[in-house]
Amino acid sequence: AAARVAFGAPPANAVVAVLGAGGAAAACLAAIERWPGATAVVASRTPTRSDRLVARFARIARRAAAYEAAVADADMVVNATPLGLKGEPG
Repeated sequence: AAARVAFGAPPANAVVAVLGAGGAAAACLAAIERWPGATAVVASRTPTRSDRLVARFARIARRAAAYEAAVADADMVVNATPLGLKGEPG
């Protein structure tokens, strides 16, 4: 929804870096999957979780070895990591 608000329509042919491999990352990939021609590059600190997520969304996703590699050619970046959540309520 945020991409639609920001761009007026789903971003076509976008390359999206998804940082993280948990539930939030999976939700992002589910949305990206509906964008025409879009692909995603997934990076997380746990390669096995990244691999499972990429396998689940194999049509659009591939794994990067590091965060830097994921964002290098990205049109947009999604931070789906727990960074910054420490000490937050909930």
